[in-house]
Amino acid sequence: HGPASLAASAASSGAAADAGASAAADAVGAPRAAGVHAAQLLRRRVDADGLLAVLDAAEDEGTTAEDESAPTAQGEARIAPGDVVYRAARAAASRWGDLRVDLAVVGDDGAVQIARPEALGLAGIARSRADATPLAPDHEPGPDDLWVVDLSSYGLDEGRLADGPLQLVVGRIVDDEDGAHCWLSLAGAVAPDRGAALLDRVAALVEDPLRLLT
Repeated sequence: HGPASLAASAASSGAAADAGASAAADAVGAPRAAGVHAAQLLRRRVDADGLLAVLDAAEDEGTTAEDESAPTAQGEARIAPGDVVYRAARAAASRWGDLRVDLAVVGDDGAVQIARPEALGLAGIARSRADATPLAPDHEPGPDDLWVVDLSSYGLDEGRLADGPLQLVVGRIVDDEDGAHCWLSLAGAVAPDRGAALLDRVAALVEDPLRLLT
């Protein structure tokens, strides 16, 4: 699929409280994600204090996929919110044996690359992004495919990659007087009850990410 321009807005179906995503995406210095557009979706507001604590601890200590306590090699990919969400999605999807969970990485040119980490340590997931493979132009997403998409660095609360399968998206992390929070959204064709159950399970794990590390 060729690059497409970004519709820099929150999903029109969402609450008015998310209108700030549009402004954030248009702000000076906010990067833009080619190939992303707004979508109708299921969404959850998630407490992100635990997520930030895990990210801070990983950056302070450094890890590798083989040994979670070993120092991270210089230049190795930094663990991102989407890596934690991917780990949560893999754990949640284990209850639905037919779901195949991939990490969708958006390049600067809007091209989508797919990573399927073999190691589920956070550093291993982060490192797999460097080995992501380009999506073939004739790729046809399957009904049991789930992409995890990290839009946290683009100033967006939510969005969806064009022409992809069911997508679990993590948006920007906001840290204010009410604490840190972000939006998790599930965009694509899914039965509402099944989608809501999956999203609730992932949200619960992201809010208590230490459960993913034990």
